[in-house]
Amino acid sequence: MNISRKTLIFFIIVVLSLKAQSQQTAEKFNRELRYLLYLPEGYSTDNSQRWPLMIFLHGSGESGTDLNKVKMHGPPALVEKGKKFPFIIVSPQSDGRFGWDPNELYYLLASLKEKYKVDKSRIYLTGLSMGGYGSWKFASTFPGEFAAIIPICGGGDTATAWKLRHIAVWAFHGAKDDVVLPEESKRMVKAVRYTNPSARLTIYPEANHNSWTEAYNTDSLYEWMLSKKKFMYKENPVKKEVLDELSGTYVSRRDTLVISPLEGKLQVKINRSNSVILRPASDSLFFINEEEPVDVEFIKKGKQRSLIVNADSRDEFRKLP
Repeated sequence: MNISRKTLIFFIIVVLSLKAQSQQTAEKFNRELRYLLYLPEGYSTDNSQRWPLMIFLHGSGESGTDLNKVKMHGPPALVEKGKKFPFIIVSPQSDGRFGWDPNELYYLLASLKEKYKVDKSRIYLTGLSMGGYGSWKFASTFPGEFAAIIPICGGGDTATAWKLRHIAVWAFHGAKDDVVLPEESKRMVKAVRYTNPSARLTIYPEANHNSWTEAYNTDSLYEWMLSKKKFMYKENPVKKEVLDELSGTYVSRRDTLVISPLEGKLQVKINRSNSVILRPASDSLFFINEEEPVDVEFIKKGKQRSLIVNADSRDEFRKLP
């Protein structure tokens, strides 16, 4: 069969075109997150010391690309006026398009822990207005990172408030706030108190939206904050009779857990090949890792026993007779 020169050239062009279309190249997308950094006196003189870290999230008015705008309010404004703090302060700037993204902030925090001499047991989060909302959301998304949070004139999702059960909380709001109503903070603190009764709320009776000036000018706020350390579970021995009583088969709509005592702890078999060890914090509360906010609560109502797994969600399992 004879193939004309034009046909051959056309065929080669088509093949090369298809090859070009099928090639893939490795590319990278970087999203820049700029921040103000304050280092306390003495930071550079002792390489062995680790320092508390405060992350401050600004309000919507300070968003953009001009980092100097972040100095308008809160701890950055106080630093600009000469106030000294005994901890690191990092104040990132949102570009204003997406507000505060917890995942982006988490990557920032991971970088800060590697780059600076941070005491990982004393990491604190605060923010005002949009930053108040961001504080509630960031903390409830990554509750294992923080010792305390200070949300000011913000609000959040009460359905996730239980995740803050091990974090010290002190919220602030102005009673006359007509931008973010004080009910927003009241709802969140009320929800947090179901699992964290020590959560605090201060309402300034004469303050409007700018309740942050009075809050951040209160020295006792920083004393309270610095007294808090990240929660860690502590293992406490329980009697064999308790472990025997908790053992058995527990079911939910989707899963089955088989629990049995093992050397003073509980072994949970999820399936034939996977199991975890639960360590006792008390007769009714067990955990896996002392630093991770994941635990199992055993509950008894009358003769019915059940358990709740507190992890990314709260999942209840009922014990079979």
